[in-house]
Order: sequence, then C-alpha cells, then structure tokens
Amino acid sequence: MIAAKVIYQKLIEKQINHVFGYSGGAILPLLDQFFQSKDIHLIKNSNEACSGFSAEGYSKSLFKIKPGVVLTTSGPGITNLITPLQNAYSDGTPLIVISAQVPLTSLYSDAFQECRATNLTYDCTKWNTMITDPKQISETIDKAFKISMEDRKGPVHIDIPKDVLLQKSSMHYVQKGNIKIIDRKYNSLVSDVFLKIKQSQKPILCVGQGCNHISKEITEFAENNQIPVVSTIHGLGVINETNELSLQMCGMHGHPVANMALQQADLIIGIGTRFDDRITGNLSTYGRNARKHYGIIHVDSSSKQIKLVRKNFRKHFLNTDFLHQLTMNSKQFIKTVHTKKIETPERKQWIQYLHSLQNIHKYYTGGDSNKMYTPDVIQTMDQCITQLNINRHKLLFTTGVGNHQMWAAQRITWTSPGKMITSGSLGTMGVGVPFAIGCKLANPRSMVICIDGDSSFNMTSNELQTIFEQNIPIKIAIMNDKRQQMVHVWQQLFHNNRIVLTENKNPNYRLLGKAYHIQTYECNSKKTLVRTINKFLLCKGPVIASFNVEPSMCYPLVSPGKALDDMIMNETDIHKIDTKRNSPN
Repeated sequence: MIAAKVIYQKLIEKQINHVFGYSGGAILPLLDQFFQSKDIHLIKNSNEACSGFSAEGYSKSLFKIKPGVVLTTSGPGITNLITPLQNAYSDGTPLIVISAQVPLTSLYSDAFQECRATNLTYDCTKWNTMITDPKQISETIDKAFKISMEDRKGPVHIDIPKDVLLQKSSMHYVQKGNIKIIDRKYNSLVSDVFLKIKQSQKPILCVGQGCNHISKEITEFAENNQIPVVSTIHGLGVINETNELSLQMCGMHGHPVANMALQQADLIIGIGTRFDDRITGNLSTYGRNARKHYGIIHVDSSSKQIKLVRKNFRKHFLNTDFLHQLTMNSKQFIKTVHTKKIETPERKQWIQYLHSLQNIHKYYTGGDSNKMYTPDVIQTMDQCITQLNINRHKLLFTTGVGNHQMWAAQRITWTSPGKMITSGSLGTMGVGVPFAIGCKLANPRSMVICIDGDSSFNMTSNELQTIFEQNIPIKIAIMNDKRQQMVHVWQQLFHNNRIVLTENKNPNYRLLGKAYHIQTYECNSKKTLVRTINKFLLCKGPVIASFNVEPSMCYPLVSPGKALDDMIMNETDIHKIDTKRNSPN
C-alpha cells in the first residue's frame, strides 16, 4: 500500500478515534485516506492552531491515556502549530503532529509553502523527524507514539514530503498494550523519606497533575496519615475539596490558607508537581519552616523534571540537603510509603489550626455589592450546578488564560480530578473553546463548560464555525469586562497606570452566536444571573452566555519577588506592592 494508507492504518491500530486538522496541497494524499472513513472521525477546525489545541483538550480530558493527533500541510500549516506544540510540551500533554512537506524534488529550493519544519519544531517537541524513505513509515509512527507517551509525556512531530506519501510502503503491527510506561526504580532515599513522613508534626501534601490518575490512593494516604492537601491548578480535585483535609489551590492566586500552610509546614511532600514559580513565589523563601526541619520531598516520574527542580533550588541555596528527590511513578511512591491509619495529637492540632485560619481567610471579591463581577458569575454557576443536581463527575471545565481562569480555579468546587482543562505553564490565551471541542468529542456523555474571558474568546471565536459544522454541544460562558484585565491591572500597579493594548471593543456576542445558529443568552445584572445560568446549563445544544461584568482585581496576589505567604489580600494591601519591580511574567 502507499505510505499515506500505512499512516491511516497505523492510527486505527493505535485506537485513534478522532483526528484534527486542516486541508492543504501537500497533505492531500493523506487526507484522501479518510474519505468516508468509518473508523476515524476527521475534524476540520477553523485554523491549524485550533486543531492543535483541540487535540490537546482531547488528550487532557482522557487523563492523557492516548495522544491527540493533528494532520497539517506544509508551510503555514506547520508554523501555525508551533504554539500548540509548545503548550503541549510545557504542560506535558501527549500530541502527535504529522505534517506534509513539499516533494523531495522541491526540497530546499524555497518552493511554494516550503519551510524547514523540523528545524522550527525541534525545541518545542520531545522528538521530531522527517521521513524520506517510505519503508520507515510504520516503525516511525510506532516510535512517535512511544516517545509521546513516555514520562514526561509530550508532543512529537513527523514531517513527510508529499511524494513520499504516495510511494509504496509496508505495514507492520505491534501488539496492543506493547508500548507501556515503565515505572522507574526508586532509590535508597525511600526509607529516609518514609521516616520523615512519620516523624513530621506539621506535614503538607502538594499534588499536581501527576496525581490525577491516583485520586483514590492520594486521598487514602492523606486520610491515613492526617496530612492536609494543597493542589496546583492541574491537580484540582485530586482530593475532593469538600474533604476536611483539602486546602484547595496554592500559588500566585491560590487560597490564602494553602499558601500559609506551605510556608509553616515542617515537611512538604510534592507529588507529580515540578515546583513551578507560579506555585512557589520567591523560591529563596519557599518552605522556610520545612527547610529547617524535615525538608521538601519531590516525587516525579521524569528524571528531566527532577534535575530541573534541583537546578532551580541550587540557584538560591548553597546547601540543598533539605531537598529529597525520588524519580518514580506517583502511584508506586504512594504504595511504597503506605501506612495504616495513624492518630497523633500534633497533627490534629495542625489541622485544627489550619481550619481556624480558613474561617478567617477566604477568597475576596470586593467592589460594589450591587454590581456583577466575574467571581459572582462563577460562584453562582457552581451553586446552580449543585441545585440542578448536575453530576460533577460528568462535568468538564475549560478556560482561556487570565483572571477568569484563576477565578474558575478558585470558585468551582472540584470534587474529582482532571476536570479543569487549562493552559498552565505557557499561559496560552484562546485555548478555552478549542479545548472544549476536544473534550466533548473525547467525552460525549459529559457536560463541557468553557469559562472564557472576552480577550481569550476573541482569539478563537472562529471555532464557532467548527461547533456549528459538527453540532458539538459545548457551553461557552464569556466573562465580558472588555479588557485583558489581568495585564491591565499589572499596568495600573507596576507601570503607573499607563494603559497600552489591554482594552477591548468587542462585537455583539449575542449576534455573533446567532450568525452561527448557536443559542446565545446575555446577562447584564445580578438580578437575572441565576435565571440566565439555569437556561445556559439546561440548554441541550451548543450555547453561549455573555455576562457583562465589571472589571476587578483577582485576589489574593503574590506579587513578584514576594514570599508565598506575603499576599495582597484585598484593596487595603495594595500599598505593599513594590512598584519598582517588574510586573509578573
């Protein structure tokens, strides 16, 4: 068979049900294989970047058990995928991008739509290659899937000249389940780490996305050892936030008590997280009490991430003996340090103390109580979800990037893991809607809600075309404050109110939705908020709700250079910001 058909058959072998992409001249031989396909549903997005984001959302929502797959043409087809590739690389999401290249006879001649694709994607992929021999197709696809799914998961890119796609090739199969993630062996630190966990009086557990698949085990470990839990934005719901041990999200806009607990704990156990600067604040001040006592335990299945975290700590500390790192699978670690239920008066006092702080320090909105702000909308939505008895286990949220993203993380009650599908490390605006498309296609029985800011939505509003064409019943809630509000606030605080490029003149979203035959609601005040949200949640098909909210600042804020527990809690703390420092990245 021709090489293009081999690729199609390999995708079937890998149990790929959906592929995202966009057409173009060079990719036509491969697209031709999908004509009237009953095995793989090919989704046309409005542009290649949205194809990449949709494929990411697809994989993320399935706990990354399989990679998202994208097909694209040469030239702008692959250059438009640089951002999704980097986003997947930064968040550890498996992604397979197959691009077509100009024919071998035209290569390196500056032909129409030619670019050095693998040169461009080298630094934003785990592995990339260009296939010039059609006999290499089958084994290269196998290798790409294997590398993409190995720890730490991430994107790979295969570039294939158009004439190679049409040449004769052959197919060979791998047995199902033949490609597995192999747990790395733990080292002699385990016994020492086990002892520290038993001896500590004020431990804290920090969980990231590496724990999403072991929510039950993490919860049992925390309850048996009476250890409070904080999470990163990708680890929300690993422990049910209604559990008394949950302190919710930590970090730059995390819960005040979660941040205080990390600074006061005598032992920090970080599992499946890489101590990103957004969750540590000033690293030189991070875990100040833990560093004096039982230290910081870091468990990650990726040796690369282990080395990177060690390198970052060594930038601030000459002696890093407080850092105990284990390169092992999170599930294996929990099994290794498993203990029967223990009761210690010190840990009871620690938990009671943190609960007393929770009664004092809560998320703050501020502003005029008669006006509608984004936190009001999201919190009301969370309440309506409960009142309507919507199954939270069958509920997925996606977001763009900005204040609305942080408020969604804060105000939604996360009861199970992997339900917050968002861009973390790269902070890519515009991903909310295409993420939601991928999520819904991967989880047709789940309700998928995109909580988006107007600026993020404007970047990918052309995906309404994909929603309309495919009749994808996702729900899009636009928090319309007519600003890029997070950066707008930074300009106010750190640039003496010199406002540049952060104010929007938006279209009429109600008419925009109507143009795509999508049911659209508009809400202008708190008086109609519950009614609008209920209509939005109960609508059967695709739906948009535009909430015209007042701009506001997201609290708390750990400003640049500050310790994690040195937070701007409300308006009265604004004077504490050092305006001479650079604004956040």
